Amino acid sequence: MKKNYLMLFCLVLFMAINATAQVSSVADLFGKYKFTATVEYTEAGETYKNQLPAESDVTISEDANYIAKIVGFAGSQTQQNINAISTEKEMLKVTNPNNPQLWNGLYLANINGDNPYGYFNDATSEWEVESYGPVYYSYNPETKEITVPDFTVVTISDFQSPKATVIAKYTSVKMTLVEAETIEVADISGDWNFVAGSGAYDTMEGSVIPTDFSIALTKSGDDNLAYTATIAIEGYNNIELPATFDGNTLALAYDDTYLDEAKGIRFAPMYGPAKKGTIEFKSQSESAFTLYSGFSFASDKMGKTKDETADSLYVNDEYHQWYIAGTLKSAAGGSQAFTWDGIWNVKVGNPATDIIKAGTEDISSWPAEFPMHVTYYEATGMYFVDQLFGYDLYGVNQGGLKLTPNADGTATVALDGYYGCAFLKSNGDGTFLQLTNSSGAATNFTITPNEDGSVKIEDLFIQVLDFATSAQTPVVFYQNMSAVKESAEEPVFDWTGDYKFKAGAVDVYCQDVEFPAEFDVNITYFDGSQLGMDSYYYISSFMGKQLGQTVIKLNIAEDGNSAEMVVGGLCGAIVPGEQYYKIYDMNATDSPVKMTLNEDGTISIANFFIKVLNYNDMSEVAGAFYKNAVLVAAGSSSSVENVNTENNIVKGIFDIQGRRIEQITAPGLYIVNGKKILVK
Repeated sequence: MKKNYLMLFCLVLFMAINATAQVSSVADLFGKYKFTATVEYTEAGETYKNQLPAESDVTISEDANYIAKIVGFAGSQTQQNINAISTEKEMLKVTNPNNPQLWNGLYLANINGDNPYGYFNDATSEWEVESYGPVYYSYNPETKEITVPDFTVVTISDFQSPKATVIAKYTSVKMTLVEAETIEVADISGDWNFVAGSGAYDTMEGSVIPTDFSIALTKSGDDNLAYTATIAIEGYNNIELPATFDGNTLALAYDDTYLDEAKGIRFAPMYGPAKKGTIEFKSQSESAFTLYSGFSFASDKMGKTKDETADSLYVNDEYHQWYIAGTLKSAAGGSQAFTWDGIWNVKVGNPATDIIKAGTEDISSWPAEFPMHVTYYEATGMYFVDQLFGYDLYGVNQGGLKLTPNADGTATVALDGYYGCAFLKSNGDGTFLQLTNSSGAATNFTITPNEDGSVKIEDLFIQVLDFATSAQTPVVFYQNMSAVKESAEEPVFDWTGDYKFKAGAVDVYCQDVEFPAEFDVNITYFDGSQLGMDSYYYISSFMGKQLGQTVIKLNIAEDGNSAEMVVGGLCGAIVPGEQYYKIYDMNATDSPVKMTLNEDGTISIANFFIKVLNYNDMSEVAGAFYKNAVLVAAGSSSSVENVNTENNIVKGIFDIQGRRIEQITAPGLYIVNGKKILVK
């Protein structure tokens, strides 16, 4: 997607905009804004004045996971997620204003300074204070000015109290457009293939409706905004739906549309009986989208009683298939001929002159040569830089820094990721090593291929960022960098064999189940080439249990030095037929868990969750959080005796599935500082 910024010098220009300036999608609101508000600081908030300004620069732009993001809200550089837009009501929806948390230790709350997590009075069994969110921002479709409801910024000393401590009160909050972003929308017409997610609940178990199907997009106008989507699902007649694309979101609209009218099977949202809605896909690259909205094929019986007197619903007949996650990929594939993934050996031209001291710190330890790791994710068609300057960027940046190939052959690496910044590492005291471009801006830098196959890397600046105060301390400046890609070689490390697993710590939430800190693990390779099947590595024993057919697959990286553990499935039986262990990533989702080969031959495993599955009703509860785990090959001289194991009561808020959350926004059972809390 190409972007061009057009400066709007005067409010008069806004008023002169005709009907073409109306907001048809969230992309029409992309651009740079000025955040303004009237701010009243309390006595407790005097020390936060620099952190909580009355004015700040704001950008609204696309996001890989949400329909859009806001960076700079009330001075925070952590992104605020926009979850939905209603062009009819002219409003933006921010479902969880405190997730992610905009400032360390500070929360957004209503104008009264109530506890943003709400307050439930046990004596009266009533909610006396509702949780904060969702919040709706109103916009003017002509001027693009956005109005935000009054709010407070608070601290919380007691999550069970109805009141928080007010730091600052914000009123008359607006975001005024300064610089609009126009998007050159690409032509996405052609054949596309949808592949549903492979998680346990991504599709409906036992459904006969295929999980994969094709979508042909045909332009229905002279621009690249409107299409006709022809959906071809094996076993059913083709379906045509109107579709729109704003450069960021592809939306297919249905309105009382049937997959099989004779059997009463129709399109529906993920939840509820609505007959009208949209299927939304988020653009990840020029050749891939991910399913954002989810959708289902529901029965006409959904929401109806069996007869006029019966209370029970057609529970078993309501859904015929659902799609929670999935990827839409171009049948033609990407047009990028140059492959960016792999290990690039980076060198500076002259270490004496091209590594420049920018502050007071000694820079003698900063490397003149280092690897740059670029990983390609087939499912989304996206590249990420996950190692640079000798630092692992994967964990500290929620997966790494996104690398986007450009039409001119160059690539752009984003420096404004999930937190609005690009980090090299956390210093553990609220400060981070921040990577910026040569101007010190958290935007992006460019990598340019040379004729000899090497690449030139744009100059980069590294500084220490105090995330709480936004204070920046210069450290070092790099210039004149080039890189050569290593040739692909066969992995030198054999992942198969028997290992001893040992966790550095285990945070236990379910005290009724044993969660061993040490157990045996076996990794095996399945060669399916002779059977016409895929070949893969897999874990056949975990948690001290033989897994049988429910193995844990491993995707080994091309260089053989890392792997991704495919999670979301069973990893052992607690009571066969009744209770099972289920493995998830550190956020209790089914994103892969990274495994890294260390120099001493041990294998580090990223933090992960174990849930407890009740097989009778398929419910899941938080089990344990495993931290700092390693695998040591059986018979290896490597030692793990220095890894301490302890059972802790974890501080924070978790849902019953074990996911750490910042704010309670829905009824249910939660774990707050190790205690179960019932929320209405």
